[in-house]
Amino acid sequence: MNDWTLDWPLLFGLIAATVGYLWAVGPGRKRLGGPAAFPVGKAVAFLSGLLALGLSIMSPIGIWADRYLFTMHMVQHMILTMFCAPMLLIGIPEWLLRPLVQLPWVYTIVRFAVNPIVAFSAFNISFNGWHFPQFYDLALRNELVHILEHQMMMGSAILLWAPSLIPLPELRSSYPVQMLYYFVNSIIPTILGALITFADSVLYPTYELAPRIWGISAIADQQIGALIMWIPGGSIFILAITIAFFKWMNREDEEQSLPSIADQKAAARQ
Repeated sequence: MNDWTLDWPLLFGLIAATVGYLWAVGPGRKRLGGPAAFPVGKAVAFLSGLLALGLSIMSPIGIWADRYLFTMHMVQHMILTMFCAPMLLIGIPEWLLRPLVQLPWVYTIVRFAVNPIVAFSAFNISFNGWHFPQFYDLALRNELVHILEHQMMMGSAILLWAPSLIPLPELRSSYPVQMLYYFVNSIIPTILGALITFADSVLYPTYELAPRIWGISAIADQQIGALIMWIPGGSIFILAITIAFFKWMNREDEEQSLPSIADQKAAARQ
């Protein structure tokens, strides 16, 4: 039950991503047109996202989530969507991503994908759709479907955070739009979490039939997992709204503190 599992494709993918990223922001930075220095914080963010991704799948969390507890599956989903995805976006520098979108058609696709309406739809259809009992249990029974579930969640979660965190500034939404966007997103986990929390029966047969561990009944496990979706999930969006608000206010203050063009001309004539 406490075993670690080696997912070789995932492990090789994480190693390749780590080596490629460290080369790009280190020895290869000058060749790729990067700056003389690279912020350590960005590297820490990106590597933390990769590490959390690996731990959420291959550590005992993965075993507990797949075989025993809805609660741990929800913890896993929160790690993937609310931590890994934003950390990866934070860690990618603009100069590394920009060459990939130089082709007009690539840029057009990316601009469409990070539109708040598209990003909202993609994430919520994926995240909420996979929590329908028939799809959820199918993913637990079929490894290929389970892999697809995680890939869709990670991909749509990157889109979820892209309107505020994409490294290309011109593709980020304005701060007021970001605030509205994350407010609307905060409603979904609240509704879904409440529906699962107050369900009077176990919704997922796999967990109803699973051996009970840690003295948690199947219905209590379901309620705890739903509360994790409801409260921490919604709170992260509130945090995103708060950050967008203060960034907006700071930009307003900076703009007001800059002398106007007319003032500059008047000062030059004196």
